[in-house]
Amino acid sequence: MFVSYSRRDFAANLLMLVTLVPGFAIAAKYLLRFLVPEKSQRSEQVLIGNLENLRIGTSQFLKAVHGNDLIAVRISQDEVKVFSSVCTHLGCRVHWDSIEGNFLCPCHMGRFNTNGEVIGGPPPIPLPAFPVKIDGNHLYVTVPVKEA
Repeated sequence: MFVSYSRRDFAANLLMLVTLVPGFAIAAKYLLRFLVPEKSQRSEQVLIGNLENLRIGTSQFLKAVHGNDLIAVRISQDEVKVFSSVCTHLGCRVHWDSIEGNFLCPCHMGRFNTNGEVIGGPPPIPLPAFPVKIDGNHLYVTVPVKEA
């Protein structure tokens, strides 16, 4: 069962093969990058402010610290926590709800406790937390450096 092709059919099939294979390879590369994002290997400790400027029970947004949108909240005299300010549900910005004492995502009413864990609403995973260091009156956070 030998099938013969005309030159036109052969050329059309060859052209389709030459264009589709690289196209699928490029699509697979981006799909893989989406499914398995690259982890930043480098982190840096950054001064984010003075402890006296952050009163107990209040929060402060720290926009774009090495590409990380952060929110800091002062829990007690000696405890400050820093989380990503991006909700893990659809990427809205979370706010500190000082009345309830937890984080609120106003888009779909997602709530996170002071450890960043989900306590209500649709968010699937906790807020990413960042290590904090208090040195005297200075407040430092260690964040991954996102390469552009």
